[in-house]
Amino acid sequence: MKDKISQLLKNKRKELKFSPDFVVAELLKKGVKISPKTLYGYEGGNRQPDANTLLTICQVYKIENLLHELGHEIPDSEESAPSISVSSEIDKKIINKFLKLSERNKYKIEGKIDDYLVDDETSATSDDLELENIISNARLESKDTKKGKISSASQEKNLKEHIS
Repeated sequence: MKDKISQLLKNKRKELKFSPDFVVAELLKKGVKISPKTLYGYEGGNRQPDANTLLTICQVYKIENLLHELGHEIPDSEESAPSISVSSEIDKKIINKFLKLSERNKYKIEGKIDDYLVDDETSATSDDLELENIISNARLESKDTKKGKISSASQEKNLKEHIS
C-alpha cells in the first residue's frame, strides 16, 4: 500500500504538471506545512504522510476517490443495498428495464412514477367518494321504499346503474 500511495502521488503531480514548490504552496494555503524535500520523501516511499496531509494532497491533486485510485473497488451504496423480492413477472420486467437506464433517465422515470401515484391516489379518492354516494343514495332510496315511494325492483335497478 505504501508503494501504491507514493507512486500515485508522484504520478498525479507529474500528470498535472505541478512543481513541488507549487504543491507545497497550495498545501500551505490549506493549513498543511511541509517542505519540497518532504514531498519528495512521500513520492519516493521514504516517508508517509499522515491522514490529514494525504487527504489535503488529494484535494490539491483533485483526487476524489483515493481508494479507487489505489485500485480498490468499493460498490456504490445503491448496488450494495439489500435485494428485494419481486413475485410478479411484470414487476421483474419493469425493474430489469429500469436498471438498464442511465441515471438521467432513471430520474425522469421516477418523476413519471410520482405522477402516476398521484393519479392513483386521486382516482382512489374519487372512487371512494362515488362509492359513498352510491351507498348514501341506496340508503335514501331504502328509506323511501319503506315509505312506499320506490319499489325494491326500482331500487335494485338504480344501484346497478350506479355501479356500472
